[in-house]
Amino acid sequence: MAAAMLRLLSIIVLASLCTTPARAEWEWTRWGMTTHAVRLAAPANLVRLDEPVGRSRLRMLFSVETEMMGIAVLARLGFGRGGELGMVELRPVDPAVGCPAASGELARRLGAPVSQRRSPSPRLLWAEAGINLIEFRSAGDGACIIRLTPLPKRQPYLGG
Repeated sequence: MAAAMLRLLSIIVLASLCTTPARAEWEWTRWGMTTHAVRLAAPANLVRLDEPVGRSRLRMLFSVETEMMGIAVLARLGFGRGGELGMVELRPVDPAVGCPAASGELARRLGAPVSQRRSPSPRLLWAEAGINLIEFRSAGDGACIIRLTPLPKRQPYLGG
């Protein structure tokens, strides 16, 4: 009887792993989450915003200070017109230390970028596990931005 229960539990766990929805590989977020779901899942220090994202239909509606890959970051969450999560933007709190560390850690974890540009400012793109498009942009003043967005479905060169 115990063996049958253990086998049933193993099947349930395996089935749940196979049907897990795509998730943004950042903390507690999932692509398509509503603002309400984000508020419920977020840490207590979540701050409400309402800032447009340049040349986009997204609006940054929340920010939270947290840690990513051992680097203190300010995370901002962007939502589409329908209220669904469509972007996670991360900025190191201390750019002089955090930007080189983040760039190195992304390269170590994700390998060679699928696209890179050095001019006018450095920009690297990674396609992560068929889920995320990760963009690392560096500014001339030493600051940087890391953006996670859902991987486009129809971009075979990016793994989508």
